[in-house]
Amino acid sequence: MKKEIKPIPSSELMDAMDLVWTVFSDTAAKDCTDEGKEEFWQSTDFEHMLQRTGDGDYRIWGAYADDELIGVCVLREPCHVDMLFVEVEAQKKGVGSSLLKRAIMDARRADETFTRVTVNAFPSAVGFFEKIGFKAMGEKRVEDGIPYTPMEAKGE
Repeated sequence: MKKEIKPIPSSELMDAMDLVWTVFSDTAAKDCTDEGKEEFWQSTDFEHMLQRTGDGDYRIWGAYADDELIGVCVLREPCHVDMLFVEVEAQKKGVGSSLLKRAIMDARRADETFTRVTVNAFPSAVGFFEKIGFKAMGEKRVEDGIPYTPMEAKGE
């Protein structure tokens, strides 16, 4: 099986957002209110994402297995993990951590001064982020119907 992590071109952005919405629906959506689900849907809207990537606000990487997209990582400036979603069948196989490592490596190349990476982790993802070195920066919060725990890791 050929595995690859690379930037997602705009021509594949719709597929990436479809994967994000599918995984969100299967995992994190259960913890969100209807308002939160709508907020998430708007933040993953194709036009919104196309504009944010075109403006350079977001950088997006994909994990591919035999040329099929199985994971998506979105970093927002300066170095905040805005999204990290991996197909349920591919989870717990190192895809998410490999995606994140590649995104951080590329971010470091672009800005050698950054010292930390942050994420607002869904309840279902807190354990994953703790396992790879993130620590909670506060208590679980709910904003616009979306629960999350603010977390950070050193940008090493």
